Amino acid sequence: MAAALLFAVATLVYLFPALIGGRVLSPGNALLSDHPTAFHPWLEYARELVRAGDAPLWNPYMLTGTPLLGNAQAAIFSPFSLPVWILPLEYGFGWQAALRLWTAAFGAYLLARELRLSFWP
Repeated sequence: MAAALLFAVATLVYLFPALIGGRVLSPGNALLSDHPTAFHPWLEYARELVRAGDAPLWNPYMLTGTPLLGNAQAAIFSPFSLPVWILPLEYGFGWQAALRLWTAAFGAYLLARELRLSFWP
């Protein structure tokens, strides 16, 4: 429990500007342009469809139309997308990143404990 709380506090401190401060989480490097060019538009379009009462089945804006529901990069069924569906979009992406970071950190901790390492490694 202490490790989970420690990772939660570290995640909140690290991502505070995107979680509470109203800043948008975005890469500062052209090599990491997936989020603003792919993930953000797909999730935003899927969110608009869901809030309008339509199923996000098809994306007519990509090529001549592509499936949106089965697109792995849109991550419609990912539990990490839940903050994007519930919260305002500018906060949803930050909380989505926080959930992913906390899950990765706590999962690595659980793996280390399973390998019989002490608390700090």
